[in-house]
Amino acid sequence: MPVSGLVVSLSSEKLPRDEALQEIRCEPRIIMGTLKDNRLAIVLDTDSQAEDQQLWNWLEALPGVVLVEVAFIGFETKQDSTSE
Repeated sequence: MPVSGLVVSLSSEKLPRDEALQEIRCEPRIIMGTLKDNRLAIVLDTDSQAEDQQLWNWLEALPGVVLVEVAFIGFETKQDSTSE
């Protein structure tokens, strides 16, 4: 299960920024942090590396998104999550 911490840089123009924020807000696999200076911290919580990459590609293609940067990527396996 990959968990990716990303920083999304958004357009300084209000309409594209607000539309991108609405799209991101509606995506259930994304946990949104605080928006500051057109930069939004988010967490992607997906079931596979392929799904993580697909969601990342979707973010990068959104109108109003200028840049997606990596803050953290963790890959947990089922064995890791059950071992003590």
